Amino acid sequence: LKNVACVFYLKHHLILDIGYGKTRVSLVKDSCVYKTKLLKSVSGESWISAIKTHIRTESQVNYGKVTAEKALINVGSAMENLLDPPVPFSITGPSRMTGHLNTIVLDHKVLADVLNPNLTLLEEELSAFVHEAMSISEDISKDIISEGIWMVGGGSRLRGLPERLSNKLNVTVNTVNNPLHVIARGALC
Repeated sequence: LKNVACVFYLKHHLILDIGYGKTRVSLVKDSCVYKTKLLKSVSGESWISAIKTHIRTESQVNYGKVTAEKALINVGSAMENLLDPPVPFSITGPSRMTGHLNTIVLDHKVLADVLNPNLTLLEEELSAFVHEAMSISEDISKDIISEGIWMVGGGSRLRGLPERLSNKLNVTVNTVNNPLHVIARGALC
């Protein structure tokens, strides 16, 4: 077991932390951060804001962050084609125009379309970081290719995100177990 742990720590790892307010990608080895970058354009908050804007535009009802976050959790998706799609999510509230109750039904395909601009920015920024990191040395490049990218944080639970990023970057993208709490406990311990 000791030898396995040593091999694990001798490799470089790319960690993508998608949080509510910030998203950061880091290249780490031996618990040391070699390179890190804050991805300014993407966070859970930006996804919720995009969904909130879509809901308000489509239904003419002022829904808040809580409703948009519920929609993200229930039917949020990074891709339209999912093997196991979630059940559509209904939201009902009073219309700003008429005062009558208005219902909007969201499914994963709608939210994949709503989130696409933010996810495209994530792909672009992450791709630039991966290429930059891989150009540092052949060892880092080999490690990234063999180990892939590890996602943590609440945003890593977005349906289809690992597959979408893997397809774009040609690198395996993994989500750690219990991504919401792994930062507090240590992702690679």
